[in-house]
Amino acid sequence: MKILVVDDDPIVLDICKTFLLNIGYADVHLSQNAADAIEQIDATRTPFDCFLLDIKMPDKSGIELIADIRSRPVYAFVPIVMSTAQESPQYIAEAFAAGALDYLVKPFELFDLETRMHAIEMHSFEIARWHRAHATAGAGESLPQHIEMMKQRGAMKKLGDGGLVSPIAFENCLLQLEPSSGRKLNVVALQVEDMDSIMRRLSAERQVSYLSAVADALVEQVGKLKGLVCHKGRGLFLLMSYVDLPDLNEMVHRDLAKVFAEMDEAYLRCCGLRTRVSFASASYAEQPKDTWPLHLIENAIGRLGR
Repeated sequence: MKILVVDDDPIVLDICKTFLLNIGYADVHLSQNAADAIEQIDATRTPFDCFLLDIKMPDKSGIELIADIRSRPVYAFVPIVMSTAQESPQYIAEAFAAGALDYLVKPFELFDLETRMHAIEMHSFEIARWHRAHATAGAGESLPQHIEMMKQRGAMKKLGDGGLVSPIAFENCLLQLEPSSGRKLNVVALQVEDMDSIMRRLSAERQVSYLSAVADALVEQVGKLKGLVCHKGRGLFLLMSYVDLPDLNEMVHRDLAKVFAEMDEAYLRCCGLRTRVSFASASYAEQPKDTWPLHLIENAIGRLGR
């Protein structure tokens, strides 16, 4: 993989490069600020496969740099790992909302970096496979199947566009937030019922427009809740919040009812359909203290329809 490490600390850059070379990554590039990083990105003929960015930099933050990187189409889905000494939930959530795939808290163990890099290689393989399928969509692969693949990859919109993240990033953020946010983590599972039936009744163009509208509505909602949203596929969305909200289900249902009614008018009324959704939530505070954070997702999904 071709890797660009951006950090204003030359010692960190030297350590990262030496370690990455030692574990088999031979094509490692370094930059001490965002401006130089963008110059390297625009000058290279072979795109980078991965970015490791420091958040706290003097001229432009790593979170701002993510936006610059994602604005270039070739890097819409390239893995980005953030590193910083900041452990506050706000910093972590902002990094993932901006488009990060993973997050390392300084000082980090080199073993943790190696683990992240191996996971990124697998993720990059999946993205490359998706792009190959994207290039051949329509040639032997039906458009609805192709759109379903897009949904599975969180690709209805650019990753990081307003808080919509991939399922992998959602899980990574949940793992990072757990030790820093205490017992305030909440996960809401939202299922759009009869999604398959809705998709069959809509044109290919309206399928993507409708799903994007749903995602937009949820992104706006989690902005109020200080969190993230991801699409797991087949109309199942997950919302994450790290603030203490005892009436989270009621709040989400109340705020989204009007939004879904407007979407139905725009996309589904012509087909005689309407959006029906079910909600369920799980709070870390109600789990046993040794509960793995990802069990919140399983618990929220398991409560749907009860």
